[in-house]
Amino acid sequence: MLEKSVSEQVSCYHCGEELPSDPITFDGKNFCCLGCRTVYEVLSSNNLGEYYGINQTPGLKQTGVQDKDLAFLNDPSIKSRFIRYSDEQMSIGQFYIPGMHCSSCIWLLENLFKLHPAIFESTVNFGDKMLTVKFDHKQLTLADLVRLLRQIGYQPNLSLSDEKSGGDKEYSYSLYKKLGVAGFSFGNIMLLSFPEYLGFGDSDPLLQNTFRILIFILALPVLLYSSTDYFRSAWAAVRERGINIDVPLTLGIIALFGRSTYDLFWTSSPGYMDSFAGLLFFLLIGKLFQHKTFESLNFDRTYQSYFPLSVSVEGIDEEVTIPIGNLKPGDTIIIHNQEIIPADGVLTEGEALIDYSFVTGESSPVEIKTGELIYAGGRQTGGIIKLSVVQKTSESYLTRLWNNSSDAKKQHSRYSDFSNVVSKYFTIAILILAFGAAIYHSVTSFEMAMNVFTAILIIACPCALALSTPFTFGSAQRILAKAGFYVRNPIIIETMAKINAIVFDKTGTLTGLQALEVRYTGDELSTPEKEAVASLFRESVHPLSRRLYLHLKDQITKTAGVNKFSEITGYGIEGFVEGSIIKAGSAKFLERENPAPLADKVKDVPGNKVYIATDGKVRGCFTVSSVIRDGVKDMLADSGSANEVYLLSGDTARQDSALLKLFSDEKKTHFGKTPFEKLEFVKNLKAKGKTVLMVGDGLNDSGAVGAADVGVSVSDDISGFTPAGDGILTGERVRDTGKFLRFTKDSMTIIKISFTVSALYNVTGLAYAVSGELTPLFAAILMPLSSLTVIVITSLGSLFFARKRGIAL
Repeated sequence: MLEKSVSEQVSCYHCGEELPSDPITFDGKNFCCLGCRTVYEVLSSNNLGEYYGINQTPGLKQTGVQDKDLAFLNDPSIKSRFIRYSDEQMSIGQFYIPGMHCSSCIWLLENLFKLHPAIFESTVNFGDKMLTVKFDHKQLTLADLVRLLRQIGYQPNLSLSDEKSGGDKEYSYSLYKKLGVAGFSFGNIMLLSFPEYLGFGDSDPLLQNTFRILIFILALPVLLYSSTDYFRSAWAAVRERGINIDVPLTLGIIALFGRSTYDLFWTSSPGYMDSFAGLLFFLLIGKLFQHKTFESLNFDRTYQSYFPLSVSVEGIDEEVTIPIGNLKPGDTIIIHNQEIIPADGVLTEGEALIDYSFVTGESSPVEIKTGELIYAGGRQTGGIIKLSVVQKTSESYLTRLWNNSSDAKKQHSRYSDFSNVVSKYFTIAILILAFGAAIYHSVTSFEMAMNVFTAILIIACPCALALSTPFTFGSAQRILAKAGFYVRNPIIIETMAKINAIVFDKTGTLTGLQALEVRYTGDELSTPEKEAVASLFRESVHPLSRRLYLHLKDQITKTAGVNKFSEITGYGIEGFVEGSIIKAGSAKFLERENPAPLADKVKDVPGNKVYIATDGKVRGCFTVSSVIRDGVKDMLADSGSANEVYLLSGDTARQDSALLKLFSDEKKTHFGKTPFEKLEFVKNLKAKGKTVLMVGDGLNDSGAVGAADVGVSVSDDISGFTPAGDGILTGERVRDTGKFLRFTKDSMTIIKISFTVSALYNVTGLAYAVSGELTPLFAAILMPLSSLTVIVITSLGSLFFARKRGIAL
């Protein structure tokens, strides 16, 4: 594309605003102000000129925001509002950027490292307009980073209030005002048009002209105020050399107003100002309805309303579990091994070795000393620690960490992609059809041509098509959440509908924590020894450890602190308790302590064996028998009818004789598998073309859960956030796994039905519009009704299929 010469440029090269009479010229380009020229100069000098090649005039006009003293950002209490993580070498800042509006913005903000060597990485969440920056705070302070963002035209919102929710409230208020203006004008224009309706308009020419002038005056605020959102959206699309749904709507609005103005003042016809005002009134009702509906389905912001994130808090006499939304500064929270820290807090007790890979991407654990700050999102990799909460962290932040973690799969919906492509070309086709039909009807009647042109532009709407996928997935996600199955994001539902192979872990998955029966064989343990062993089990979140802790809890009066706690996945745990080395785990884990004699005694006792050793001596063995969860037998039979179902267990086949009876094909049951072998098994299934669902405890089998197409962690007590995989399933709802899978397939059926209804609406509506049998006003009423129809279909359809599948809500 050839660039225009300086003399030919009529708009600012940076922001696209109209040039003043004496524009600023630099590098052969015109700019409307010094601010825009400065941004261009900064980008060009850093080889970021590609910013202007992605979209034409992508920048924002520099409004002369003064670079105020940003020293307040050095205040720790204020700094913590923008810094999500900090260590000796790096900080991670997060900012809300209201001016982010196009692909050029994304490109530039994700290339900040080219502007300053202290910036390691920057990522954008375009939907939330959030910018996350990893930077070296020794070379670049938070204030300097904000100055840099201002310098390139992206002013962060530094308000200490909730700027996003404030923006939503402001938008809703503006929408209500525009709707009120349109409604007021619509009602009064109809009232003033009654003489024309009744045929009395010609009886008094003076009164007729007065009424027409009043009608025109009432219509002006509808055009200049109530319709501004459509004009801005359409103009933004045209500036980006694109077309969106608001382009034909804007043309229809202009055509109807222009045609009515012409009729009012230059013909004897009363015009269609009542239809014009009514059109905007009903369009804004549809926009308000859509806004409110999307607001209610904003999963990132409302996740806390149904996601059972909770945390153990130190109570007066014992630990209590509360939702993290109820945490407040000063609370003492208790974090176990492998649990995610849900709020910023100061370490008060225990040995903290924090894995910040969810936050920074770096998996090397960081040792934290007593009195130091630990950031939300870190994972404890040692024994129990206690933290004093200093700042509450929202569930939505933890949800974003879950979705952005290294385990998160980059998934796309083919239905969303399809609807986006259709919506794009749909608008172009509608414009061609509208102009073609108008030309055809203009031969016989100009009035008919204008009616047809306007009606086509208004009635045709891909909105219903675009709403089908997100509303169906949203409804399904909410229903699954109410039923005890919490998925990472709605797209997981589409992947689940393709599942044809299911792999189940045993302990903590098909067998329940509360249902496990415990036997002890060996030397009698004294009360202090029981307290020491119970203290060790308390450190771990593994189902067997939890069950054994509950078994011993009623036999002791206190627990002790554990030092140098460690857990080897799939084998066992150990630590120092009251000066003694306590080990608990498999016979292989205690190989040095020689558990063979005791192993011979318990080899015929069915169940999982957990051997106990104190100071190098084997003291006994807990046998935890497998008690299968209620409903698992029917679930396995049901799931096996449409899928290949496998069992992976780290135990021996002899220990799992009860489970063997539930699988019709013993070749699909595999025992004695290590965590690595479970991972390889899932990978091999995927290599054979299977779409795999892995259901496990998310601990010993976390690798397999992460490798599956859909990985689900089962938990009987979601008192900690351990986000391995794509979903969390409460233990009591494992029995509904087959029902959930069929329900996800039903959701795909709902989307197809919605697509069909949307297509029929557009075909039927366009047929009437092209024939001239549909007025613009009636088209404006039908347009939001089409979206309402799709929403009703997806919502009621999801409820219908949930009840049909027997999913208890």
